[in-house]
Amino acid sequence: MDVTRAATARRLAADLNALSALAAALADEAVYELTRAEPARDVARARGVSEAAVRKAIRLHNARRNVR
Repeated sequence: MDVTRAATARRLAADLNALSALAAALADEAVYELTRAEPARDVARARGVSEAAVRKAIRLHNARRNVR
């Protein structure tokens, strides 16, 4: 593998990591917004996940918001 391909692969991996983090933040924000109007139990049922997963998304959203 030449240097250019290795550098490109590293850059693409970093970009993918950044996009993945952004997608996670957006998903957590969506869950947070849903729970502003509905109980976590109902949001979990509607999304097909556990209530614990909804609460974790809210916790992570709040942690990101407090870091800024």
